[in-house]
Amino acid sequence: MGGSWPTRLGSNTRRGTIPSPPTLEEYRWSQRLSGAVTSPPEQPLVHRGLVVQTRGTSVTAMDTKTGQRQWSHKLPDGERVRGSASALGDSFYLSTRSAVYRFVLPKGRRETVYRPGTGSISTTPILIDDSVGVGIDNSEQDRFVLLDKNAPKKDQTTIKTARPPRNVAANGENVVVRTTNGIMGMDLIAETKLWVSQAISDGRPGDAPLVTNETIVTGTGDGAVIALDVESGSQRWRQSIETKHAFSPAVSDTTAYVTDSDGRLYALDLKTGDIIETIRAESVADLPGLAIGNADCSPVISEDAIHFVGPDGVLVTVDQDDFASGVERHRTLQHRLAAPPTVVENALFADALPTVYGYSI
Repeated sequence: MGGSWPTRLGSNTRRGTIPSPPTLEEYRWSQRLSGAVTSPPEQPLVHRGLVVQTRGTSVTAMDTKTGQRQWSHKLPDGERVRGSASALGDSFYLSTRSAVYRFVLPKGRRETVYRPGTGSISTTPILIDDSVGVGIDNSEQDRFVLLDKNAPKKDQTTIKTARPPRNVAANGENVVVRTTNGIMGMDLIAETKLWVSQAISDGRPGDAPLVTNETIVTGTGDGAVIALDVESGSQRWRQSIETKHAFSPAVSDTTAYVTDSDGRLYALDLKTGDIIETIRAESVADLPGLAIGNADCSPVISEDAIHFVGPDGVLVTVDQDDFASGVERHRTLQHRLAAPPTVVENALFADALPTVYGYSI
């Protein structure tokens, strides 16, 4: 397989960076950025020595070591970022409703990769074997489009969807599209829809399905987490949680980690859905900033730890192998965190709107 960024934040650990990053040194910086938060809020992207953070109508790159701003670009008038950035080689990709843009590093030169002939782009871009895939919202012609990597302004593959795509993830030739009330499985080789599941009723905009070689894991929007078979779409298991909504799951080996809107972290057996352990982060701090109901509290896995945003907007960490040791609360920043951090070796990068932070852990 060529270069890929097949799911939101790059991989099923949701770390927001490519593998094998350079060794990082001591960090302690902050950088205040102007502009409104994206919806859903997005964690920083760490790529090629830069921390890239989106705002509603702009994108800014900062040096990983110092936080010094390297460049900042406004999007064309009337355009707003949709979802997270996806990285590949010397570039990263962003989508708006009307275009997919490529930003070439290190200077961030912007190129227009694609504009749909009809409809509007409704998902973050994913990268499959160097090709770019996005969902298109177009009433009777909702669809997933994979662009021709040799002529990206042309559609290489188009597969119709039952509803407007909301999130897209892939594993090899299998692509999974989540809509507002269902999930679809697609075969890119055959360019066809394999199955449709109506097992979900609703969900948060940031709830991207987790796709492994065999299983799809996602929240249902009605108080449960489910696993579906990648090939058939049949339900493998269903596990109830304490609240209505779950955030985007992450996976490590045979365990799926899921957070809910009340600050609970669940460790689920990926094969059976059984709850292995659960722990709750309490709301303690009273911080200003983005309403916690609009924050993305999805878990991020790094080494032997699970990081997520607690119900009060403070970053918390749980030992992956020892839930009994409790919840570690990180330093309280000036505002609530908007999204999970990006963790690279011994450094953590986080967006507590309006400020982006980099510090050692």
